[in-house]
Amino acid sequence: MALQTSGAISLANIQTEFGGANPISISEYYGKDTVPASGTISFSHFYGTSDGPPPITRGVFCGGASGGYFVASALFDYITIATTGNAVSFGNLTVAREHTTCGSTGTRGVIGGGYNASTSVDIDTIDYITIATTGNATSFGILSDARIAGCAFSSTRAVWGGGLLVDTMDYVTMATTSNTTDFGNLTQARSWAMGLSSDVRGCYGGGAGNGNIFNIIDYITIATTGNASDFGNLIYPHYFGSATANETRGVWGGHYDGTTQRGTIDYITIATTGNASDFGDLTVNRHYCGALADADRAVFSGGNNDNVVMDYINLATTGNASDFGDMTETGKRGAGGVSGF
Repeated sequence: MALQTSGAISLANIQTEFGGANPISISEYYGKDTVPASGTISFSHFYGTSDGPPPITRGVFCGGASGGYFVASALFDYITIATTGNAVSFGNLTVAREHTTCGSTGTRGVIGGGYNASTSVDIDTIDYITIATTGNATSFGILSDARIAGCAFSSTRAVWGGGLLVDTMDYVTMATTSNTTDFGNLTQARSWAMGLSSDVRGCYGGGAGNGNIFNIIDYITIATTGNASDFGNLIYPHYFGSATANETRGVWGGHYDGTTQRGTIDYITIATTGNASDFGDLTVNRHYCGALADADRAVFSGGNNDNVVMDYINLATTGNASDFGDMTETGKRGAGGVSGF
């Protein structure tokens, strides 16, 4: 829990939050959270600080297809999630592709799989970036299969599930670099399952395959390998959508139900099980969106029909999305989102 934001703070309060052996000195806590790393520090520098990770501030949308359905993009866009405004160029993936899905440690973003619309080839590449620093991605490893898979993640592990009509789930430890390892299986083999997660639990919603469109939501405990369990159902069977979450609430936004594209946003409380509820609607009906979130806000990007729009919602409430700004490229679909600090 963060220290108080006003009033008297003692060394004992600071020690309780940040640790340290007796006897303690205030100088032991240089660089903690927002405390200066050198020079003179005072008790007031500790107002509102905590020993937890810093708040998520930056979102990065990864790759996509731009300027038409068949032009793969390697470009990253980034935003400051708490503000509104147009995206800014960040760097490039190692391989141009759309329908990327991502995990984050907070400092490192890991981007897996996808599809190259220019060559009609599924991708098994996993890249990584340092979220706070603009620049090009570096190779991390490969997925067990080249595919478009939903991704759920904790602060340490990313788990990709489904894709190419498989029920496969595979994972990596994001602080290292490596190829994926088998995690278990989804309850239903399907393509286009859309993943979201808290730090404890991952959920995979929707998907399609063999002429069927699914409203299934599965869940896993990310720290423990094994098969997924049934969570509940989405409002509509759908695919080609996007998903993101904070530690409490998960949302799916924008999708295709086989005949119609929708701007519907579904939500769940991740720690429970049950069917999704209606949250509201995106500003434009579309599918092939990207999505990312901080603790308070989710941002949805792009979509089909050369859509450049970014929308946002406040996760603690329900209601329709508001305009955030525009992406950097003319039309961008399938740009998976990752966020951190």
